[in-house]
Amino acid sequence: MTKYGQTTSYTAKDHIDDLIKYLGEDVLDTILVNTKTPSKETLAWYEDYDEHPVKDDLKTKYRL
Repeated sequence: MTKYGQTTSYTAKDHIDDLIKYLGEDVLDTILVNTKTPSKETLAWYEDYDEHPVKDDLKTKYRL
């Protein structure tokens, strides 16, 4: 999930790019993305805080 004001509109690639920026390129060797959609109740709770599921854009951006 995104975090309002910190990772607003971030995709999975954006999260990884930030990790690499601060920790270096050799830090990550595995990336795990949960593709299960949260329940409607969970999504509604996050939406109250303007937070949303992170878009998985790694299939075409990174080769692992």
